[in-house]
Amino acid sequence: MAVRTQQRIMLSIGTAILLAACDTTEAPKVELAPALKQLETPAQIPEATLYAEHISLSAYQALTDALEQATELESRIVNLLEQPNDENLHLAQDQWRSAYSSYLSSLASTRIPVNDPPEWVQANLSYRDVEALLDSWPIEGGYIDYVPGYALSGIVNDLTLTISAETLLDQHGFSDPSYASVGYHPLEFMLWGEDGLRLATDFDDKKDARADVTHNNSDDTADSHAMEYQTLEDGASNHQRRRNYLLLASQLLQQHLQRLQRRWEPANGYYASVVQATTAEKVLQASLLAGQNLLRNEVLQRRLTDYSSPYSQSTPADVAAVINGLKQLYFPATEGAGLNMLLGDHADLMANWNSSWDNIDTCVVQWHDHLPNEDEARQLCRQRVIELMAVLERSARTLGVKLPANG
Repeated sequence: MAVRTQQRIMLSIGTAILLAACDTTEAPKVELAPALKQLETPAQIPEATLYAEHISLSAYQALTDALEQATELESRIVNLLEQPNDENLHLAQDQWRSAYSSYLSSLASTRIPVNDPPEWVQANLSYRDVEALLDSWPIEGGYIDYVPGYALSGIVNDLTLTISAETLLDQHGFSDPSYASVGYHPLEFMLWGEDGLRLATDFDDKKDARADVTHNNSDDTADSHAMEYQTLEDGASNHQRRRNYLLLASQLLQQHLQRLQRRWEPANGYYASVVQATTAEKVLQASLLAGQNLLRNEVLQRRLTDYSSPYSQSTPADVAAVINGLKQLYFPATEGAGLNMLLGDHADLMANWNSSWDNIDTCVVQWHDHLPNEDEARQLCRQRVIELMAVLERSARTLGVKLPANG
């Protein structure tokens, strides 16, 4: 508990710095982003007004959900630090997966193309900058902590660096984007380790030592992940530094989520104000454009060609979460809020949407289970996502909404 209190005191100063830049501003004088100005504004669509209201509220609620999950992640981490055992480590790992999925589901609504004020861009506080603090990947685990063959690598083992919020932020992307020190994936690495065999004893503050990691290459089980400890003459404890790092990273994660959440706050958040000041038809267009970009750029070009969550080996769950967020945005459980009220008279399109969701759910399960094998399952998911994007673009044409041609 002493560690938790100490870290919260350390973060109080960091919080003041991080939150100094206001996330509200005067009423916006621009529409959304320049990319939308190149697209012809749709003709008036009466039902679009309710949809536009739904967009702004959805972004705020999605980030609120993500923040709640991140807060629960900190609680699980605190439990792990208080009682570093296998059960608490697994609970923290499970909660990381829930927290990251919640964040990924928010992308469908929060990636509406909005211009950031120039002062935010100059201060490195634009949406792109904050997103980099949350979800940089791929990352180099050895930049953070030990990896097989390099027992003393990383910020955790660099005794010239103080483990503080300022240090973690300063070291983030220091010389390369893969040198990430804050966000979901450094937390993933801290909880699983390079090979997915993190030991709960790595967070035991009673071990006042550095770790000398050895692996038996012929046996890839947890038993082969042996740890030998050597007491340091200066008394430094890398276990304590690892504990401090893990807790600080979880708290910084919440602060960065809070920043985005405030910008979508319905009453005076800047992003929400931009949406509210934009015509409903243009908001609809922006939402469909965001979905098209999300499927093409985020899913097809990134998460289906690489491993976004390699340490937890849960990249298929990443894709599922992004797609689920799109489904929740376009077809929410609440009637009269999403695309269903705009496409209700087009039974064929509605059927296409439903079959696309089902097909992607099926292929993600197959991918996770390597059926028939990982490469074929991944390729099938690519095809299903392409089909979903085609349904989105057909829906846009049906509504008279122009989107960029998809090469």
